[in-house]
Amino acid sequence: SDHDADLPDADIFLYLTQSEGQGSALILASMHAKPIVASRVGGVPEVLLGGKTGLLTPNEPVAAIATALRRLVDVPARAQRLAEAAQARAVAELTDDRMVARTLEAYRSVLSASSST
Repeated sequence: SDHDADLPDADIFLYLTQSEGQGSALILASMHAKPIVASRVGGVPEVLLGGKTGLLTPNEPVAAIATALRRLVDVPARAQRLAEAAQARAVAELTDDRMVARTLEAYRSVLSASSST
């Protein structure tokens, strides 16, 4: 799927997975300010803060996924609030430039600590 092309037309981004490391599709959906429901697995909760920037759900039972979706559909203001919070967080913390800068800061800190011992 071409997320860049499909996301503008989406009302909700549903991301179900058995495992996830980076969460780049979640970051992209956040940048598009889309309400997100995603599996609570792997690195997903590091990208999507449950109840703050989207809704996390277990993959089973299916009713749990339906309940999470219903929470967004039934309360559009909640969906909008989560989408806006996800977008703000993605812009502030999850862009490539920001993640590279934080990685460099971590390396500098480790190198500085090891050279002073």
